[in-house]
Amino acid sequence: MTDQICPVCCGQAKVAKADHALHVYCHRCCDFFIDKEVVDDFQKELKDIVITAKISGWARENQRVKIDNKTFVWLVNKLEVPNVYEKAQRLIKWLNKKTVHPGQAVPIMLLPQHESLIELLSVCWACNDVEVNYLISYLLDKNYLTINRVRSYEDFTLTITPLGFSYIEEIQKNLNSNLGFCAMWFDESVKPAWEQAIEPAIKAAGYEAKRIDAHPHNGVIVDEIIALIRGSKFVVADLTGSRGGVYYEAGFAKGFGLETIFTCREDCLSDLHFDVRHYNFLKWDSSKYEEFKKNLIFRIESTLGRGNK
Repeated sequence: MTDQICPVCCGQAKVAKADHALHVYCHRCCDFFIDKEVVDDFQKELKDIVITAKISGWARENQRVKIDNKTFVWLVNKLEVPNVYEKAQRLIKWLNKKTVHPGQAVPIMLLPQHESLIELLSVCWACNDVEVNYLISYLLDKNYLTINRVRSYEDFTLTITPLGFSYIEEIQKNLNSNLGFCAMWFDESVKPAWEQAIEPAIKAAGYEAKRIDAHPHNGVIVDEIIALIRGSKFVVADLTGSRGGVYYEAGFAKGFGLETIFTCREDCLSDLHFDVRHYNFLKWDSSKYEEFKKNLIFRIESTLGRGNK
């Protein structure tokens, strides 16, 4: 590998040629491959710090992934940026990995080009040190962390509080889950979408597919749904038919911090409630279930990685 500039974050990187692609390793994005013809297009798009932040963060979470033209277009135009809640989750989980024992103070240095800041930018999908500081303040306000200034505003330590460890325990319950829950209308008109696209796509991506109507239970249906969502790795929410229950389940999943993949039949997009239209919906056509299946597999694997089922 030779010293070059990372095509994603423009930081110092080690780069090698690998079968019509470049193998890149840098401290921010870590280890990934990128097709050579995509590199020039990247340089045009990455003038936008938000795009740089989300692609760098995504690359870090999908190690040794290959970025080809299709992936590039999806990353730039379709990949959603995590909200503050989700970015803060990433930050405190990173701190937990750095913490050897309870009460340990983890040193942080938010100076330009310092490895601590460079790493945190991709961990949090953050644009700059201002955003990292904001996320830290968010966690401090929640009493999940305490801070101790060492020499300057940029040089300090962070310690996870008992409340913070309780929070981490709650959000990590789903890390080892292999369950993909589907919230959707149970009408016969959309049954083929479940049987021919959604269920096989979840399974093909390496996860167990679950829908409440196929889940045996003796309790209150809403309680069972919430329990399944709490135990899931992610949720596929198909809003075809604009069913109130599906909105409820998707909202609960988002509030719980789960990755939620929104899908909808093309002819129903205009019926979507205005407060969800900004999400990146995976549109499908009832005459193209195989295409829907392939696109959903790609979305699941690119968002969460492959499951182990």
